[in-house]
Amino acid sequence: EQVLALKELALEDAKRSNIEMELVQTIRNFGAYDGAGNFSKMELLAMGAGHRVTFLHRIFNRAMPGVLHRLKSIALKADAEGQWGITAHGVGPPALKVRNVEFIEYNTTQ
Repeated sequence: EQVLALKELALEDAKRSNIEMELVQTIRNFGAYDGAGNFSKMELLAMGAGHRVTFLHRIFNRAMPGVLHRLKSIALKADAEGQWGITAHGVGPPALKVRNVEFIEYNTTQ
């Protein structure tokens, strides 16, 4: 339920910010259907050949700060356990940023 609310929040944020909807929500096709024939993205989606993606990273930080904090903690723990040395280069919690968060709705044929 919270994830669906994030999707709606991202779409509302895009409208409010005058961001082109295709930059926030799009349809992607991979593999055999990538560039297939003369079908539109919507036709491919209707055939079950793709998925709809809504980008959530613009609203994720403010909408789910607890999840973001937890992800940062996990990343720092993995850095310490894996001895990757990321924190040795001055990268800590304030510098860790979310680059991309996607809500993906996979489609299947009816």
